Amino acid sequence: MMISSRSEKHPSSAESSLTTDDKATTQNQRLPALGRVFLFWMGYLAIIALGAQPKLMAPEQWQQMTWGLVSSLLLLPLVLLFVRWEKISFRHIGMKFNAGSLLRGLVGTLIGITIFGVILLLIALAAGAGAVQFELNTGWQLGAVGGILATTFALSCMEEIGFRGYSLCMMVNSLGLWPAQIIVVIAFGLCHIAFGWGWNAVLMGVIPAALLFGMGATASRGLAMPIGLHAGVNLAQWAISEDRANPDGIWMLIISEEAQSYVAAISPFINIGVILLATGAFWYWHKTRPVEQRN
Repeated sequence: MMISSRSEKHPSSAESSLTTDDKATTQNQRLPALGRVFLFWMGYLAIIALGAQPKLMAPEQWQQMTWGLVSSLLLLPLVLLFVRWEKISFRHIGMKFNAGSLLRGLVGTLIGITIFGVILLLIALAAGAGAVQFELNTGWQLGAVGGILATTFALSCMEEIGFRGYSLCMMVNSLGLWPAQIIVVIAFGLCHIAFGWGWNAVLMGVIPAALLFGMGATASRGLAMPIGLHAGVNLAQWAISEDRANPDGIWMLIISEEAQSYVAAISPFINIGVILLATGAFWYWHKTRPVEQRN
C-alpha cells in the first residue's frame, strides 16, 4: 500500500488560505516573502535535527515520540519569531488553539483512517476474491496503543507546524493557492528524501498526502485538521501491518503470492486517485464556504 502519507489580490478572495486579514502582498514583495519562508524552513531543519538528539537518551520505544514532542515544542519559538517579524499573530496562520480545535483534529483523524480504509478496499476488490486478506496479529499488545498514539500525533505535529502553518499561509498570501501548495508539497517531499526516504515512496505516497494535508489546512483554516489527517493515515498504516515477518499492528495484510505483482502495480494509482478525490473534496469545501468565513 502506498499512503505514507488567497488570491493574489485580496485576502477575502476565493483563493485565501488560513485565517488572514493582512493586506495583499504586492508583486515586488513576493520574493522577500518567499525568502522568509525558505529561511523559516532552514530553521525548521536545524530544530528537528537538534530535537533528534534527546531521543538517543530515551528508551527505544519512546525515541520517535521524544523526537516529535521535543521538536514541536522547540518549533513554537521559531514560529513566534516569524509571526512577530510579519507583524501578525498565531491566529493568522491557523495556530491559535480554540474550542473547536480538538473536534477538528478528531474529525481529521477519522477522515485519514477512512481514506486509508477506502484505498485498501479498492485494492482488495481490484485484486479479486481471496487475493487480499486480513489476519489478526495475535502478538500485538494493547498496552502499546498509548505509545503509538502519542508518537503518531507528536510526529504529525512536528511536520505540520513546519509545512502547513506559517509557511503555507505566507506562500498562499504571496503567490496564490496552487503555486503555494506545489512549493510546499515539493519542500515536504525533499525533506523526506533528506531523512532517507526512497524516491518511489516520496513520489507515490508522501507528495500526494502532502497535497491532501495542505488542502485540509486551507479548507479548515488551521492546523488541527491536517494534524488529524496526517495522524489518521499513519495510525491506519500501523494498525494494518504489511510486514508479516515482524508485524506490529493489530492486523496483518496477507496478499496471495499470485496476486502480489498485480497488487504492487495497481496500488500506487489507487492510492493517488483516492487521495486526489479527498483533496478535491477539501478544495470544494474551501471554494463553497462564504467568503467571510475564510478569514
